[in-house]
Amino acid sequence: MPQSTQVAVNKLQELGHICAIATGRSYLGCKSVAEKLAIQYCVCDGGNSVYVGNECVSITGIDVELCKALEAYCKEHGLVCVKIDNEHYYYDHRVAEMEATHPWITYNGTTPKEDAVIMKIGILASVEEEKKIRDTFDFNFTTFRGTRFMVTDQDNKHVGIERCIKLMGYTGKHIVFGDSMNDIKMFANADYSVCMGQAKEEVKQKADYVTSSLEEDGIYHACEALGYFEVEYEEGKDQ
Repeated sequence: MPQSTQVAVNKLQELGHICAIATGRSYLGCKSVAEKLAIQYCVCDGGNSVYVGNECVSITGIDVELCKALEAYCKEHGLVCVKIDNEHYYYDHRVAEMEATHPWITYNGTTPKEDAVIMKIGILASVEEEKKIRDTFDFNFTTFRGTRFMVTDQDNKHVGIERCIKLMGYTGKHIVFGDSMNDIKMFANADYSVCMGQAKEEVKQKADYVTSSLEEDGIYHACEALGYFEVEYEEGKDQ
């Protein structure tokens, strides 16, 4: 996280604006950033969970039938298939790719706890196998760069943001920043959307405004250019 991003968030909060995080990660994967920025609201797991402070106030696991279908497919084709909840992953042995890409999620044996809510499925697959899985299952997957590890990607950030807004009792406009394919629905549902400069062209085309890349202080520059540092938030005003 560039220093300029922290400065931007601090400035916005000083003016009374509410800042939140929306991420595909579990809460443990963004907790340190939220604490550093003094952010209370986190929409996690691609929109399928919402946290206020350290408390999970809303959670929806991955579709059970999809989970079973992916497990059956992997078993039939001899593929590693990892179950992932918000704190642990489950398989019959540790999976190096899982621990490299999700270091905040710890190994907890073969069988999930009875009360575990499975949020993601991770699959270790070759390029050819990955294509077959994507063709077979009508679901979003993220394949981590430098690995052959693909993970189900919940594309529901917009749903989680709506839940978060209701929990806040917030009535003003909401503005989103993003750079990924799973941010497109979030853009469409927002009052205004800002795309980071490192995004693919397809994502940029869906945003209201394109700023410079994260590394080039894009969040700070966008807030400055759009006047967000000049307007204080006042409850009840349409801003």
